[in-house]
Amino acid sequence: MYTITPVGADTGAEAYLIVTGSKTALIDSGFAYCAGELIKNIECVLSGRELDYIILTHTHYDHCSGCAYCIDRWKNAKVIAGTYSARVFSRPGALKTIRLMNEAAAQERGRDFVNPEQLEKLKVDIAVSEGDTIDLGEIKFTVIETPGHTKCSISLYSPEEKLLISSESLGLYTGHSDIVMPCFLVGYEMSVQSVKKVMNLDIESILFPHMGLHSGSEIEGFFEKSLFWFEKTKNAVLDAYKSGKRQDELISVLSDMFYTDEAARVQPKKAFMLNASYMIPMLVRECLGVKDFDMSHEV
Repeated sequence: MYTITPVGADTGAEAYLIVTGSKTALIDSGFAYCAGELIKNIECVLSGRELDYIILTHTHYDHCSGCAYCIDRWKNAKVIAGTYSARVFSRPGALKTIRLMNEAAAQERGRDFVNPEQLEKLKVDIAVSEGDTIDLGEIKFTVIETPGHTKCSISLYSPEEKLLISSESLGLYTGHSDIVMPCFLVGYEMSVQSVKKVMNLDIESILFPHMGLHSGSEIEGFFEKSLFWFEKTKNAVLDAYKSGKRQDELISVLSDMFYTDEAARVQPKKAFMLNASYMIPMLVRECLGVKDFDMSHEV
C-alpha cells in the first residue's frame, strides 16, 4: 500500500510525496522561494514521520531547489539522483544559474527569496544509474536513464504497480490531450530514444512532472503523441531556420505551438524562453550540422 500526494507550494513548483508503510520519499522539490511552504505541506502529510529520501528527476532549478532547504529540516534524508547530477551540483556555474533562475522566478511571482546561500548545500547522497533499484518498502522502482531534457534526467518504473515516474525528456501535456510539448534541451535523438525505451513498458499510471498522476484513458497513446510532436517541432524549427527567421521569430515558432495558458500556469515565461534558447540551436546543430549556431542564454 502506498500513497502519492501533491505537496508543491506553488504552481510550477510541483512536488510529490510517496508514503508507504515503511518509507517516505519526496519526488522533486520546487523553487527555493516557497521551500518553507513545501516543508509545511510535507510535515502535514507525514504527521510526525521522518522523510527518508528526496528523489530528483533532474537538476533544473524548479525541481531541485527546495531540496537544499528540506535537508536542513530532515537531516537524515538521503538525496537520490542520477550519477550526472552530482557533477552538476559540483559546478559553481551551475549553482549560480540555479540561484539566478530562482531569483527571477521569485521576482516574477512577487515573492521574497530568503536564504539563497542555502542553495550551496545542493548535493547527491546516492547516485543511481540505469537498472538500479530504489526500495521504498511496499513499492520498488527501477531507475531508467532518460536523457534529452538534461543529461542527468531519470525516470522510475515499478513493474508491480505498473507506475512510471516520468522525466521531462518524455514530453509534457500542455492542457490539451492531443498536444505533447517536447522538452529536449541537450539532445533530440537521445530524447527519441528515451521515449522508445519506456513506451513498451506495461504502464497503467504516469506521474508527470508538473502535471501530477494520470492513468487510464488520460495516458492512452501518450508516447506515440510524444514522438509525433518531437518530429513536428524539429521540422517546424528547422524550416524556420532555413527560411532565415530571426532569433525572436524562431522562439515564436515554439511559443505559438506550446506556450498555452496551461503551460504558463506551471512555467514562468522567462524559463520557457531560456529553454527555447537551448532547444533551437541544439536542433540546428544536431540535425543540420551547423556547429557554430548559438543563441543568448542570459537569465
